[in-house]
Amino acid sequence: MTQDNVIADELALAFIGSTLDATLLTFYKKSKSAKGLWDALQRRFSQSAAVFKVHLRKEMSSLKMQRDTVTEYINRATSMRERHAAAGFHIDDVDFVHTVLSGLPNEFDTVVDVLTSELICPDIDRVQHVLASAEIRIVERDAVVGPHFKSARANAVRAGGKFRGSCWNCGKPGHIKHKCPLPLASP
Repeated sequence: MTQDNVIADELALAFIGSTLDATLLTFYKKSKSAKGLWDALQRRFSQSAAVFKVHLRKEMSSLKMQRDTVTEYINRATSMRERHAAAGFHIDDVDFVHTVLSGLPNEFDTVVDVLTSELICPDIDRVQHVLASAEIRIVERDAVVGPHFKSARANAVRAGGKFRGSCWNCGKPGHIKHKCPLPLASP
């Protein structure tokens, strides 16, 4: 190695070392050259990157709308997609829309069926607009129908789609108060 190469290597080593966090200084102290330091750091972070990529994939595949609004849910999904892109994973629009739709709760099933049956995959902005409209209708319906219908419906879904309780209006099994054929009993 020429004197110029030695000086350039020492400068590069000092530059890389000056940017390191204190927890990584052991790599700097053990390295004899800039290339050695660079290779050691690359080995260290490629292992972390692999673990991080697995975590990102798991996070995206388990994406579910919990207590979020539609806008919050789609913003969370978009943020995950951006983290994937930063880590080197590209999620195309079709896969992203289908991931978002598959994470929606049962209240959105009809809307999801309509959106997934379209011949051309809708973009996420259209999906968000349609879902936000459906969300407003669901919230309004739940406000009118009340919490009893919502919990009975959730129990029916957990029971394989068949309501196994009895009506709160007439006491007969197989239907709920909201769908009772008899006039509503006065309180």
